[in-house]
Amino acid sequence: MVLSLIILNNSNIAMIFSDGEFDVKDLEAALKTAFVNQFFTQGQTFLADVKGSNLIFSVLEAYGLDAKSGQKQMGMLTPNTEISFTKGPGASLRI
Repeated sequence: MVLSLIILNNSNIAMIFSDGEFDVKDLEAALKTAFVNQFFTQGQTFLADVKGSNLIFSVLEAYGLDAKSGQKQMGMLTPNTEISFTKGPGASLRI
């Protein structure tokens, strides 16, 4: 199944950028480049290196194109998958 939307939560920052900010478009592009054709499932946690910073993400929600309601969702991230971000409590990252 192909993911149409994935909602990610940033729960930790190993390194913080000098200005403490990420541009959401840059963050989305970096994740799509690194994880295109990878499968994700709701509840999964993964590590991503973004501009030299290690960021931990959790998949809060994942919506497939042919999802059935009430099922735990999983699917493949494609260049057309929409990615939405939230930050974890206490994270100093601004998105």
